[in-house]
Amino acid sequence: MVVNRLWVSVSLAVLLVGCGYPVDPDKWVPDFGIEGDHGAIAINAEDMSGALTARFLSQEEADARALGMCGAGCEIVLRFEGGDACGALASASDGRYGAAEGRVKAATESAAIEQCSLAGGNDCQVQLSGCNS
Repeated sequence: MVVNRLWVSVSLAVLLVGCGYPVDPDKWVPDFGIEGDHGAIAINAEDMSGALTARFLSQEEADARALGMCGAGCEIVLRFEGGDACGALASASDGRYGAAEGRVKAATESAAIEQCSLAGGNDCQVQLSGCNS
């Protein structure tokens, strides 16, 4: 029934917003360059939005692009360099977050969740991750 589907959709959206999870996927934006080995993660801790860059030719370019995509109020929280370097950011609904650098994407994501938990987040989830490879 159409009414039941609408109620379930609205209820799910309210539940996700109420738990602090972003319903808008544009809050977390990745951008992958073509052939570089520099990356960065920028975050706006007030509205919990962020951006990740990877595979940029210079660190300055990776930083500038991450800050530009993230917008006003953002700061770089992680830089990663090297052909096999990865970066990840995890956040919790209470605004706590953690970032990590590594060489294997899955392990880097786990490390970001751990850093978020160590910061006091209790429902940390990966929002951004990427590698220069």
